[in-house]
Amino acid sequence: MMYLYHYFDKERGPFLSLTDLSEEEANKIRENHNRLWAEKEGREYDENEYDYCGWAGRRYAENEIHQKFIAKGGKTLRNHPYYMILRNDDMSDGAIFYDGDFIKIPVEEFDMSVVSFTYGDSMQNRDPGTFSDKPYKNQIYTYDEILEIIKEHGWIIKDDDWNWSMPCYIEAQLWSDVPIEEYR
Repeated sequence: MMYLYHYFDKERGPFLSLTDLSEEEANKIRENHNRLWAEKEGREYDENEYDYCGWAGRRYAENEIHQKFIAKGGKTLRNHPYYMILRNDDMSDGAIFYDGDFIKIPVEEFDMSVVSFTYGDSMQNRDPGTFSDKPYKNQIYTYDEILEIIKEHGWIIKDDDWNWSMPCYIEAQLWSDVPIEEYR
């Protein structure tokens, strides 16, 4: 069985979108997140390090995803998506936020016409230095298309050897508030 997982910071709660916030609010949250990750990884935080996930970069990427998804016949009922990860039963449930948690929802509960996918994190897909030679780079997929990509390239398993130059998971962008309002 397949699920869409939503990982979130326990302090903030689930199903919040950085791009629904002002640039100032979003950047404070991202900076805090990046600082905590650096601490967790045992490295010094560098505030000058370029952040592909910053507010402006995310806004640009979301607009691009939005346009490509609509061109494929997808529907977008929100201006900004909620981010989820497509996983199957065989994968562990480890949360990826500093003090994180997750919500796991069966794919059958979603109208897949409002869900787009990237093979790899959507921000990672924008990074010009990552897996540029791969056919899935900068591509947006429908549900049926991502199932074909999984058949061809396999599930992405992020393990201890993982680095930013490899896809880290199959990201889903949910362009609706259904069915998540019952999970908040």
